[in-house]
Amino acid sequence: MNMLKFLFLAYLLSLTIFSQEEPITDLIYIQNNCKGEGIYKLLDCYKKAMEGLVEDLEKKQRLEAFRKFIDSNAHIIKEHPEQVIPLAFNRSHKGYLTEAARGLLKSGKWQGKALLVHENRPEIDESPTLLRTLDGHKTTVTSVAISPDNKYVVSGSCDTTNIWDMGNGTLLRTLNGHSNSVAISVDGKHVVLGCGDFLNLNKAITIWDMQSGGLIRSLEGYGSSANSVAISTDSKYVVSGSEDNTIVVWKLADGKFLTQY
Repeated sequence: MNMLKFLFLAYLLSLTIFSQEEPITDLIYIQNNCKGEGIYKLLDCYKKAMEGLVEDLEKKQRLEAFRKFIDSNAHIIKEHPEQVIPLAFNRSHKGYLTEAARGLLKSGKWQGKALLVHENRPEIDESPTLLRTLDGHKTTVTSVAISPDNKYVVSGSCDTTNIWDMGNGTLLRTLNGHSNSVAISVDGKHVVLGCGDFLNLNKAITIWDMQSGGLIRSLEGYGSSANSVAISTDSKYVVSGSEDNTIVVWKLADGKFLTQY
């Protein structure tokens, strides 16, 4: 009798888990319930639903894919729920989210605005595997960038800036400069660091040689800590944003100040 009761309770539990999964993998349900604080209740629902899925790996992966999607887009969809389905559709050319959005379109259940369709959308691994951890910083890592040829990773922190081999994770060289933001030129020759150096604002932006790790120059005359930097696609200009609400454009080749907004 006790065994029969146990099996019956297990059956009821499986039905409960199934019923929990169905709404929270329905994009329309998500759209209707993610507004404001509701998004945090949704995320909690995924956690509770997955706790009971010990052996059903496929369902667990599906729930985890939806949870990651909501978590990574929370800053958008909690203010604009109507973006749930377009974001899901354009996530990749296949996958749990894309298939769910495509199903709504085919069934006619969703009558929203036209979706932006990418011809060559990237594949997204719904259950990514950790390849390696780059261990070398002693303080908070504030920014990362990947070289255009996908061979190098540059990581900036409050102590130093490191250049790593993308393929095997080896630390190649250390730039003797901390950074709030890092950028790599398209030609792969230069690394630009935006720094929070209040003691010496003439070193708030520095340009380094990617291969040797040597300092090429500091962009002088900066009036505030540099929180962000970018390099133009032709590798001719550096653009920086600072805490004094200004944007400055510099010439990469000689560090010449060009304009300020």
